[in-house]
Parts: sequence; structure tokens; C-alpha cells
Amino acid sequence: MLGLSVVDLEGIVCNLSNDDFHEGPVEDRDRPNEFLYIFKTEYLDEMLYIKIKLQTDEARCISIHLDNI
Repeated sequence: MLGLSVVDLEGIVCNLSNDDFHEGPVEDRDRPNEFLYIFKTEYLDEMLYIKIKLQTDEARCISIHLDNI
């Protein structure tokens, strides 16, 4: 919808700050005993909702979408 490229998405995720932190850890409903961290950040006048999973050797972006909450 916003026409974001992979480079745009990487930039958004890599520039998240403590101020963007919204909630977590919350249990991943699809994978019990794994946890997600929720961030909300503004990009091009739109609020984005971002789910990140921290694993032992990496951080994985699970989803990015417009925040409709």
C-alpha cells in the first residue's frame, strides 16, 4: 500500500528506538514459548505496527503493516 522496498523496510526496522517500543514480550500465539516485541513508528505520515522476534542469534521481523488499532 505504501510502496515500500526491501531497503525501505530494512531502514525502518534498523532505525526503531526505545520510543517506538509499544508492548512485549508477548507470547507468539502460533509458536508457544516464543515471544514477540511490538513497535509502532510513524513513516510518511502513517503509523506502522511492527512485530519483532528476538532469537538467540538474530532478530527477525515477523510483520509490518499499517496500524489500525
